[in-house]
Amino acid sequence: MKSLLRFFPALLAVWPYGILCIGLFEEDARSFEPLQAMYKVRPQTDEEKRDKASRMEALLEQAAQTPLDIMETGCAALRLLDRLADICPKLLISDIGIAVSLCHTCVKGAEYNVAINAGMIRDPDRAAPLFEQRDRLRREADTLSGGMMKKVEDKLG
Repeated sequence: MKSLLRFFPALLAVWPYGILCIGLFEEDARSFEPLQAMYKVRPQTDEEKRDKASRMEALLEQAAQTPLDIMETGCAALRLLDRLADICPKLLISDIGIAVSLCHTCVKGAEYNVAINAGMIRDPDRAAPLFEQRDRLRREADTLSGGMMKKVEDKLG
């Protein structure tokens, strides 16, 4: 038990990422509300249609940003878990594997939200940076989690 206590500070370092993600999940739900309200707007004139289209672009971009923040947070947690996977004893490695799976799932779920919101943006110059960031974070999460799951499986035998 005493040998496990030396890993306690490192394990505690992962905890804030979970708290941050919960806040981001709530923010994601809130950021969808104005977008949902805008879907209900029925413009009558050409000017109202242009105004709605412009506002929709901004709201869709905003709705894609929070899931990107979730992906970034998930990748940060995966980077920390990667360091822990290298130093933790076999007794804790299954917990690392579970945490990696949860973080990777979090990143994947947020990726889907980015895809739907950014995919509806008509201006390619506005959507492209969102897709680029999403793709970079997805690659990072896939690489980190794949490598860590190999470490987990190797330690488990």
